[in-house]
Amino acid sequence: MNKGKNKGKIQKSRQNAEGREAGSFLGKAFDSYHKFLSNKVINFVINMILAIGTVLPFMMKMCNKVAFTYEVNDDAAIVQILDGSYTGTPDGHAIFIKYPLSWIIAKLYELNPKLPFTVPADNGTNWYVTAIVLLEVFALTVVLFRILNYFRCNRILICFFYTLAFVYVWMPCFFHLTFSTVAAFLGCMSLLFTGFAKKEELWRPWNLLCLGILGISAYCMRKQCFYMVIPFLLIEIWYKYRMDFFRSVKPWFIFGVCGVLGAGILFLNTQMYGSMGWKNYFIYNHARAYMQDYTGMPDYEENEDFYQSIGVSENAQKVFKSYSYCLYDDFSTETIEKIYNYQKTQEPQLSLEQKAENAKEKAYRYCVKKKQTGEFLKFSGFYVWFLIVPLTAVTLLFKWKNGFLRWVSTFLYGGTCAFLIYIEWIYLAMNGRFPQRVEESIRLLMLSVGFMIVCHLLSFWKDTSFIRISVVIQCILLAVILHMGVNGSDRIQAIQGIQAGREAGSGQKAEIAAYCGKHKENYYILDTQSFGKPSGVKDDLHQGNWYMSGSWTAYSPLYEEKLAKDGISNLGTGFLLKKNVYIITKGKKNVLNLLGQEDTEHLTYKAVDEIEASGNLFFAVYKVSRSVK
Repeated sequence: MNKGKNKGKIQKSRQNAEGREAGSFLGKAFDSYHKFLSNKVINFVINMILAIGTVLPFMMKMCNKVAFTYEVNDDAAIVQILDGSYTGTPDGHAIFIKYPLSWIIAKLYELNPKLPFTVPADNGTNWYVTAIVLLEVFALTVVLFRILNYFRCNRILICFFYTLAFVYVWMPCFFHLTFSTVAAFLGCMSLLFTGFAKKEELWRPWNLLCLGILGISAYCMRKQCFYMVIPFLLIEIWYKYRMDFFRSVKPWFIFGVCGVLGAGILFLNTQMYGSMGWKNYFIYNHARAYMQDYTGMPDYEENEDFYQSIGVSENAQKVFKSYSYCLYDDFSTETIEKIYNYQKTQEPQLSLEQKAENAKEKAYRYCVKKKQTGEFLKFSGFYVWFLIVPLTAVTLLFKWKNGFLRWVSTFLYGGTCAFLIYIEWIYLAMNGRFPQRVEESIRLLMLSVGFMIVCHLLSFWKDTSFIRISVVIQCILLAVILHMGVNGSDRIQAIQGIQAGREAGSGQKAEIAAYCGKHKENYYILDTQSFGKPSGVKDDLHQGNWYMSGSWTAYSPLYEEKLAKDGISNLGTGFLLKKNVYIITKGKKNVLNLLGQEDTEHLTYKAVDEIEASGNLFFAVYKVSRSVK
């Protein structure tokens, strides 16, 4: 009897256990689903709202408050091609920018869609600047989202200091823009996006899409600037996967997708510039840029025999130096290529090691003493690297138990990045030219790489409870910081004033173009050296009846197309002697020197008009004619 009772109790207990197991299974399923919602979806939504809510309203306000300007004249020339001012129809052959991206911008000019935010211009919308702004705002948003997702704490303070860092470090370059620094910014943001993405997430489609947009846009804008970033991207991906780098398919999938995108861009660009006219132009333009922008032409007196052997007079050499070669009768692209080849043979033949050794002092001078960039961009790059050493020591002292392999990988990562930064400074010094846009690009890269190393060191601490600040305390700290006046308003006002001054002083070329437009029956040649200041972003530079005396667009298929449309073979003396052709220079100049004329007895020139321009400047309008004896 007792055995029967015991057996019944045992069966009942088994049934209860099975019920509990079933209940626990359903409970685990619901708990897992709830955990997924709380840890994944909710965090994703919160971080995305914070990223968009931080970047978008701030950038919209700043873009309405601060004027955009070009850092160099090249951007204005690119816009003339893209918006159709140069040839009459929007064209994607922007030369410096890869064709797929420039084709998209040219299409925007052609279609002119209505968007909530655009950068206005006198002739409609400046889609070139609008596209750049949209790309940079997108980059700022996705990188902030990744940072929030990476640290998972102190979100309010992170958003505030992220915005503050942009105001002090990059905002001047954002509004005083050029395609080179835009490419550097997008490339550096692709590095930060990669660094802050988790290894199990980076290979997923939407992350690859974001990385592809940033990387491909940087490559299309200026490939040389993106090449500076590629080594650090490869190291970042290696660091992220470490021992799984060769065993996992994920990093190779990432490389494969990026490689296919890059190959597709390169193929399309090659096809669109594949004609013989474009190939010959690129050979000539490389030779021209090398001598005009880097080394200069060989001295005439020291190399007189060579110049005479190819039929180049001293006046002709001066014409090339003064950017008025389009007006010289005997100018030819083949002659420039001959001078370039001769220049290369006259340069000392040094090994790579010798060139690097000779460039060390110059690299030090560029890195430490150059003052072309803003102080915040310059010194922030140093400060973040100075922070690495003590942070490494403290982290090693207190967090040495966090895995030997992780520590070794972090040290290798940081050391390799430091060595590559050093190599890139040496490389830039070897090139012999260091304009402001190059300095801004390398300093931004230096800052981004150093910041990434600091964040990887901080990741050893991110699970420590004392660094996690509650939302209430974050709000209190933020209020105290704002009360102390640390809000960037003074910095924004200073940038606004600088940009307003630049915008006010950039309208001369547009004013001259407007003068030309009022006399459509005439043709005007604008002296290139008289227009050294970049044009304004809003300026209408419709090039209907005027040409530059020399520019990088000259002798390109676009240039030949424009000449053909106007029924002109060249801008030489025969064209200048026509009754309706004039030359415009800033102030008074000896026009015959611009023409490179040795026999001045048969030609004369006379000022026939003056144009008052902003900035208390005046431009003279000259007519060249045959002298009467």
